Amino acid sequence: MAGRIVGVAFGILWTIMAIAITSSAPNEGPFPVAKIVFPLFGVVFILAALFGKNPRRSRDEFQEDSADPERATERTTAPPPSAPEPRRNLTDCPHCGAGLKTGSAISPHGDVLCQHCGKWYNVH
Repeated sequence: MAGRIVGVAFGILWTIMAIAITSSAPNEGPFPVAKIVFPLFGVVFILAALFGKNPRRSRDEFQEDSADPERATERTTAPPPSAPEPRRNLTDCPHCGAGLKTGSAISPHGDVLCQHCGKWYNVH
C-alpha cells in the first residue's frame, strides 16, 4: 500500500514539474510534442501505481500453499548438501586416504606432505 502511495505522489510531482518546465517552451520544432509527452509520463506513473500488479504475494496465495502440504514442502525442503566422506583418522590424507607414515615431518601448523600422492594436507 505504501508503495502505491509513493508511486502516485511521484507521478503527481512529475506531472506538475513537467508542466511547469515545458509550459515556457516555444511552440516550434519538437517542443509541442515535449509539452505533451513529458507530463504524460507522470500520468503513466500514477496509473501504474494505482492499477499495476503488486509483486508481493497475497495472503490468499500463502494460504493456498499451506492447504496443499506437498506443494508447501516442495518449496521449503532443499536436498541436504553432499558432505565429503569423513576421514577415518585425522592423520589420513584427505586426497588419497593414505595413512601418515612413521617419521613423517609435521610442521608446527600441522601441515604434512603425503608421501603417497605428494599433496599437502593439515592434520589439525
